[in-house]
Amino acid sequence: MLINYGIILTQALFALAIAIFSFRVLQSLKAIVRAGVQRPPAEAFKHFRPALRWVIKWIFYLTPFTSRFSRSSVAIQRQLTFLGLTPEVDDLVFSQLRLALILALGLCTAGLVIILVGLGSGHLVRSALMGAAVLGVAAFVLPRVWLFDRVSQLRRSVLRGFPSFLDVLALVLESGQNFQSALQLAIQHLGTSREATALKEQLVALAQDIRAGQTKSIALQRFSDRLALAEITQFVASIRAADQQGVSVTALLRRQAEQLRTSRALEAERQAMKLPVKLLMPLAICIFPCTFMVLAVPLVSRLAGSGLF
Repeated sequence: MLINYGIILTQALFALAIAIFSFRVLQSLKAIVRAGVQRPPAEAFKHFRPALRWVIKWIFYLTPFTSRFSRSSVAIQRQLTFLGLTPEVDDLVFSQLRLALILALGLCTAGLVIILVGLGSGHLVRSALMGAAVLGVAAFVLPRVWLFDRVSQLRRSVLRGFPSFLDVLALVLESGQNFQSALQLAIQHLGTSREATALKEQLVALAQDIRAGQTKSIALQRFSDRLALAEITQFVASIRAADQQGVSVTALLRRQAEQLRTSRALEAERQAMKLPVKLLMPLAICIFPCTFMVLAVPLVSRLAGSGLF
């Protein structure tokens, strides 16, 4: 009995030592952040869910250790700019965050292995390492998938609200307002829906560029580069062509709005036509076997009761 109590006491002291060591490591990381080596971007945290903000914050503390291994990417920088995460989080910081997540998983795995060895459960170490390897691959891939998914969702939202914005902009321009005033009025009348909010954020950035002293052509070009959508590029080309030729742009805007609505209706029809093909596999795997079992079980039981088997 004394030996058992001694083993339990040793394990408890070992676990306490690991906890103290982990606490000191976190305190050191926090001191590094306070010293100004790398500060967490408080403005960028609002783009993450509240349940994930504290995770991103602590992962951000590890970025000084992964800065030398980060790589720049123009595509990631464009997507981060579209989401409004820049300049707090650029492509290099995003790469550091991905590597820091892997580093955090490695530290947690090392602590888990030490605890398992200390508790005498060495047979579980291999399973823990395999699980950590899978989580490491997921930690490297999932941030990129999350970024691509967020950009795709926002682009779809922008395209849904863009025809209504074009109609309002054309109406205000017909009343005699200049482009900057018409843009401000059109932004105010976008509404509060999800599609309108996503588009409003991008249009507010466009209006801010114009108020900051940039020419309308340069501000529109930045707006087009930020969204990287063919419909936005066509809108910018229409505004530029109207300014160069001195013609009214309202007819072009209305025509483009109608074209966008027609394209969206055709896309909805294409997706509806693809639906039977997408449902074929779930039907073949889930529905058809259950139907055959419901029909075949009574028949087989009746045949078995009649003595044919």
